[in-house]
Amino acid sequence: MVTHRGAIVGEQYLGTLAPAGMHLLMSVSKSLTATTAGLLAASGELNLDAPVTDYVPQLVGSGYEGALVRHLVDMRTGVRFSEEYLNEDAEVRLLEEAIGWAPKKHPEVPDSLLGFLSTLGQERPHGGLFDYKSCETDALGFVIQGAAARHAGDVMSERLWQPMGAEFDAHVGIDSVGGGMFDGGVSAAMRDLARFGNLYVNKGYALDGAAVLPEWWVEDTFAGGPDSREAFASSEDATYMRGGMYRNGFWFPSESGDVMLALGIHGQMIYMNRVTGVVGVKVSSWPTPQDAEKLFWTVRAFEVASWALNRGEA
Repeated sequence: MVTHRGAIVGEQYLGTLAPAGMHLLMSVSKSLTATTAGLLAASGELNLDAPVTDYVPQLVGSGYEGALVRHLVDMRTGVRFSEEYLNEDAEVRLLEEAIGWAPKKHPEVPDSLLGFLSTLGQERPHGGLFDYKSCETDALGFVIQGAAARHAGDVMSERLWQPMGAEFDAHVGIDSVGGGMFDGGVSAAMRDLARFGNLYVNKGYALDGAAVLPEWWVEDTFAGGPDSREAFASSEDATYMRGGMYRNGFWFPSESGDVMLALGIHGQMIYMNRVTGVVGVKVSSWPTPQDAEKLFWTVRAFEVASWALNRGEA
């Protein structure tokens, strides 16, 4: 799906997917969750520079002790966590067992998401290099809950989903005790993902003109922190995004501060270009979690469409 200045210019559904159909977003969920945290920061209910344990005391004594909320939204804690999707013993797969998304193969894994997060240790100082870890956004979900005294799914619904004028409901996967899987468990319709992306290319305003996101949050996301690109360049992850960065739950694939992405494994994407006003959305079911060739050809396709629309050629 492609929109230009809020107008749909292309929309296609394949297989059994239809406009009202929800697709699992995988880690595009992280961008929605970080944005919800930004809304709480704007209202004064959440301090991004406060310790994580101020909002989630259950994490005292875990690897999260000493980490700041800012470290969660930028993926810069020193918590020990492997994101090796094809390794059944990696923490990213153990997390799925804790939430009940995958069969329990490791009896020692706790039966709740928060219980699992409390078992994670620390391997390096917090606030250093960029280190992409799904657990960070799950911890952020509990931070949101602690700050607002409400389930993070309800906060997202009331502060983001409804104000932006969503056409359809969204779903959030939960564990056996109701903890939300905010790192990758949100499902939504493509049109509403386009509405979400439009908030960022339209300075925080929804299609109907309602102010949803504070402009400072949007600007901070595009600008990045003073050392965001340095932290990204120092990462041990092979991101293939030379000159890029990660800020507030979004990827910047190049040195440009005008194009950002919300990304999820198996081919989920929101492309946002604030210069051209173009938002591109793609939901997929790729057979492997990561495929750099498919990923970057998708980005290239949205880039070509974006600049063609900007020049009036499409």
